[in-house]
Amino acid sequence: MPSPRAHCADSTGARGARPRSATTRYFRGLSGDTQYALPSRSRTRSCSSALIDINESTPAIVFPSETIPCQQAVSSSRENRRYLRCMAKARAGRFLSISEVAHQGRHVAGRRTAAGIGIQRGRKMRIDSIRSIPLFGVRRRMGPGSGGIALLAWAVGVGLALALAQQLAEAQARDIIEIGVPVPLSGSCAQAGKDIVDGAMLAVVQINSEGGVLGRQLALVPKDDACNADIAAQAASQLASAGVAAVAGGYCSSAALPELRVLHDQGIPYVLDASTFPQLTDHGWNNAFRTIGRTDSQGALAAQFMKDVLHARRAAVMNDGSAYSQGLAKSAVDALKKDGIDVVYDGAITPGQQDYGDTVKSVGALKPDVLYYTGYSAEAIVLAQNRHALAPSIKYFMGNGTADPALIEKGGAAAEGMIVMTSPLPQFLETAGARRFVKAYEAAYRRAPGPYSVYEYDAIGVTAWAIKSAKSAKPEDIAAALHRLKSYNGATGEIAFDQKGDRAKAAFMAVTVRDGKFQPYANLDAKGRWVAAK
Repeated sequence: MPSPRAHCADSTGARGARPRSATTRYFRGLSGDTQYALPSRSRTRSCSSALIDINESTPAIVFPSETIPCQQAVSSSRENRRYLRCMAKARAGRFLSISEVAHQGRHVAGRRTAAGIGIQRGRKMRIDSIRSIPLFGVRRRMGPGSGGIALLAWAVGVGLALALAQQLAEAQARDIIEIGVPVPLSGSCAQAGKDIVDGAMLAVVQINSEGGVLGRQLALVPKDDACNADIAAQAASQLASAGVAAVAGGYCSSAALPELRVLHDQGIPYVLDASTFPQLTDHGWNNAFRTIGRTDSQGALAAQFMKDVLHARRAAVMNDGSAYSQGLAKSAVDALKKDGIDVVYDGAITPGQQDYGDTVKSVGALKPDVLYYTGYSAEAIVLAQNRHALAPSIKYFMGNGTADPALIEKGGAAAEGMIVMTSPLPQFLETAGARRFVKAYEAAYRRAPGPYSVYEYDAIGVTAWAIKSAKSAKPEDIAAALHRLKSYNGATGEIAFDQKGDRAKAAFMAVTVRDGKFQPYANLDAKGRWVAAK
């Protein structure tokens, strides 16, 4: 067998290349091309680079269903160490590698652990305990909600992904439980999809660090549905063929609906984290659940907001033609008319355009007090840039599909003052679990969580709970357990499902863009009335 030796990797992963720094380890994270640097105490000039591509197309170690086979080499029996080396080929034809990882079974530094972080020691990468990380000397317990799972306070991008890689590399030799995550990983909604996968990844690492579920490790199988119905159906079929026990994810309702149909036919439960279209649960399929609220309740609350908070008498409502956007627009229009508000415009724009100036100008000529847009952030950014065509007194009000950091990043000054109604953003949730989640997410990915990351985090959490409650990883048993769920203390608060699978208590809030950030604008009180945010 080949001798276990560490191989250096530069930013392209070329073997034998000189590392960028003798004391810095680089890692290409799950959420994109950002490279995270982690100082190392190693004072040698040997390889100190551990670079692995874990994107949606070449997930390498992390996702076993799509793993490129690894080469394993065992050193002398005296050391009793197993070394793992994987090479993955990226889309552009570059080779990316992870330096060889040495570990001693599941016992490391006298602690029983299913996960660890790779620490460079001379020519070898060894796995240190998840509980005791010499690199930082930080040990902290921060359990999410009711689980009491140890969060990785030290888990920057390299640590989190290497931990999951190690967990699943070990799990491949045993039995694992795979959870599918269909989301848009390409197209205009790709960032939202990556944020969702990041939330799922954080949950799985934490669950696995406590021994997994039923003594088995969890693994993620992400699939790109591109927010496209046809691609989504194919993605769901692939997940079913891969033998996933359950699915947790979704973003665009127009993609989630065909996914749900395919998964229903296969008897696989689907916990939706962001898709709000009522028909998803109104079909009566017994495999549909969601950790977020419905569009119809959101539309009525949006109409109430326009009347009671914005004091609108005339409203223009605009959608993008998608199932989610049309559904939200219809429920808002119906509620506005019921409240006696004059709907002066109820129409659609074509997604993907670079300018909506003429449409905005035409709507402005109708003199609405508010323009309510129910689509996604890509078009909302363009609409923001076309605000000059409207009178300054006209309020820009948006649905939850625009609660995206991209609205601020790309909209710039034009986004200032825009108001978005959404499920509570992670940073504004008041639960202790949400605060722990945000802290762990920012430590892991070096950025704030996306608007739906925490709802996916809870979707993974309730799925793991159901597996444990059912004492089975069979899809039908998991679905039955989810229907029995009475109370799960998640990061987003208490979660229980009604007979349809909808979240029994779903919260909403309004935020505004101020000083380049989303800031609280209004909340719903205990009686369902809008009150100014404190």
